[in-house]
Amino acid sequence: KYYCNGICQIKYNGRHGNKLFMYFIARLYAEKHNLNLINNIDNTFFEIKNRQKFGYYQNYNQKTYIIKDSDLIDNQLPYYGNGIYIFDGFFQNEDIFYENKEKILSYVNLNYNKKDIFTIHVRLDDYFYPNKRHLIISIDYYIYCIKKYANNYKNIYIICDKLRYDWEKTYMFELIKQIKLLNKIPIYTENSLQNDIINILQSNYIVTSNSTFCFWAVFFSNPEKIILFPYVGIDVLPN
Repeated sequence: KYYCNGICQIKYNGRHGNKLFMYFIARLYAEKHNLNLINNIDNTFFEIKNRQKFGYYQNYNQKTYIIKDSDLIDNQLPYYGNGIYIFDGFFQNEDIFYENKEKILSYVNLNYNKKDIFTIHVRLDDYFYPNKRHLIISIDYYIYCIKKYANNYKNIYIICDKLRYDWEKTYMFELIKQIKLLNKIPIYTENSLQNDIINILQSNYIVTSNSTFCFWAVFFSNPEKIILFPYVGIDVLPN
C-alpha cells in the first residue's frame, strides 16, 4: 500500500467567500506535501472538482501542527514532516493565490458567457457595526464609478443580498434614486448566491464592494474586464 504523509484539516470560519481562502490554501498545501485533505466545501459559487488522494493515512505517533495566518512568510507556509495539519485562520493574502492561480483554476469548473453589462456589488448586512467605524461603502463611490465608466450603459445591475433591515432598504432606495438621476435604469432583484456570482462573472464592468465575495468574482473573471475596487483607507500591503 502507498501511504500519504498525513492529513490536512480546515477549521472553517465566516461566510463562503472566507471559506474559499481557507479551502484553496489548504488544498495547495496538501498537494504540495502529499497530505490528504479531508474537508469538503460546497459548490455555492461554482463546481469544485474532487481533491487528489495521496494514499492511505497511517495514524501512528504523528504530531499535530496548527497552521495560522502568522505562519505565512514570503508566501510560504512551513512544513514539519509527517503529521496532522490543521488550518486555523483566514489566509486572505492575495499574492499567494495569484501566484498559484493556474493551479486553482484547475480545481474548478467555470461555465459562463461574457455579457456586455455594467454591474455593481453592494455589501450591507453584517458590515454595519452600531456606534463603531463600519465597513459600509458610501453611495458616492458607486455614483462616481457609474458617472466615470458607464457612459455607454443604460442599465446598471445591482447585486446585493436580501434586504432584511430598514437601514438597508433606506440605503438601497437612495442608491436607486441617485442612479435614476443619472438617467440610468437600476436593476435589482434578489437572487441566490450562485446566480449572483455568475452575474458578476459575466459582467464586462464590475464595481465591487470590499467583500471576499467580490474577491473571488474578480479572481475567476476574464482579465479583459474593467474592475473597480474601493479604497477604504487601510493599506493591506505596502504601497
